[in-house]
Amino acid sequence: MVVYNLYIFDRRGTCLFYKEWKRLHRSLRDNVAEDRKLVFGLTFSLQQLVQTLNPFPGETGDFQSFRTTKAMSKGADGKVQYAGYSLHHFETASGLRFVMNTDDECIDMRHVLKRIYANIYVEHVVKNPLALPGKAIQAPRFVEALEAYVNGLPQFK
Repeated sequence: MVVYNLYIFDRRGTCLFYKEWKRLHRSLRDNVAEDRKLVFGLTFSLQQLVQTLNPFPGETGDFQSFRTTKAMSKGADGKVQYAGYSLHHFETASGLRFVMNTDDECIDMRHVLKRIYANIYVEHVVKNPLALPGKAIQAPRFVEALEAYVNGLPQFK
């Protein structure tokens, strides 16, 4: 099981933080802004779809994860590989969106995203008097705590 990357977006779709661990495919190469817009757009669209298809009137649905089917590809060594990925999503009451991409073998990572928000983001960004709301996260202790937590997960290999 592999953790690929993590995005943190504000409610307007601005990417406040991006951390990459093991990203294998770079279809957009150097266009980082476009990559972030596409990920936010996907999560926003899936959230809207879930709310539209919700069978219970008056209740809002919540998009939690998206899993792809396994696709076949040839590796550099010529072997056929099957790979898929899962996109895990957690949205806070204030509109922050935490999006983590993992391989498709990982269990639901929503509890991990909640813990990142409550124990790492709140402690090192919200309570940091030097952090500016709505601006990119520039807190070194946040990055250190995030690295230690994610590297310690059993899903991180």
